[in-house]
Amino acid sequence: MTRNLIGLSLVERLTLQAQSQALVEERRTMAKVLASARWDLEDERQARAVELNSVRQTLDDAHAQSVAVAAEIEQLRKERDDLHGGLQTATQERDATLQEHDSPSRSAMVPSKGVTL
Repeated sequence: MTRNLIGLSLVERLTLQAQSQALVEERRTMAKVLASARWDLEDERQARAVELNSVRQTLDDAHAQSVAVAAEIEQLRKERDDLHGGLQTATQERDATLQEHDSPSRSAMVPSKGVTL
């Protein structure tokens, strides 16, 4: 463009002014669209953050419950083993007591040497 604005015709100047105004309006519109898109994205990001925090809390709670259940299972296993050991001891004591009680009565029933029944 070798001509300056002074050398332009009135129609050309009005056309350029209208184009300039249209570009300004388009720029404003695009700025509003971009701002709206940014707000929408920020709202979506915040909603996802809330959801992720909720999921994280649920997972943390489930993990804590799992740890507690595992500890309780371990305690119950120990109690079971103790009870099983106690049962074995009680069974052995019972068997020993029965043998002690059976031994004298059996010897009383078994004839001595030289005695015939």
